[in-house]
Amino acid sequence: MLERAQTILHENGIKLIYQAKGEKTPIDGVSFWSGENPAIGMTLRYKRLDNFAFTLFHELGHVYEHLVNNNQAEFIDLDAKNEVDEYKYSPEEIEANQFAQSQLINKSDWDKFKNDNLFLTNDHLIIDFANQIKLHPSIIRGRICYELNDYKSHTQIDHSIN
Repeated sequence: MLERAQTILHENGIKLIYQAKGEKTPIDGVSFWSGENPAIGMTLRYKRLDNFAFTLFHELGHVYEHLVNNNQAEFIDLDAKNEVDEYKYSPEEIEANQFAQSQLINKSDWDKFKNDNLFLTNDHLIIDFANQIKLHPSIIRGRICYELNDYKSHTQIDHSIN
C-alpha cells in the first residue's frame, strides 16, 4: 500500500517520501516544493492505517489549498498535543484538516452515520458503514476515536499498514 500511494501521487506530479521519525520529534508529515513539484514527507510514526490516511490527505490539503499558488510555503504537521495554539488553529491547518476529513468521508455520509449511531464504537456498525461507503473500517474507527478523543477502546478492526 505504501508503494502504491507513492506511485499514484508520482503519476500526478507529487513526490511522496517516507522518512524515519527522529527521536523526540513529534512530526507526522510535511509538505513543501521540491524543484518543480510539490512533495510530501511522512514519518509513519503511528503505524496505523487511519493515521496514515489522515496525514496523507492533510498534506494533500496543504498541497492543493496552499502550495499550488505559493512555491515558497512549507507546512510541518506535529502531533496535535505538541502544536502551539497559534499554529494548530491557523487557517491553513484548519483547512488542511477539513480537506482530509471531507476527502476521506463525505460530510453528509458522516453526519448520517453519527446521527444514526450516536457514535457507538461497535465494530459491526463501523464495518457496515465502511462497506456502504467503500472505505477501510479502520479509517471510520479512527475518525470516531478522534472525535471522541478516545483511542483506547477495544476493537477487532485491523488498523495495520500493509
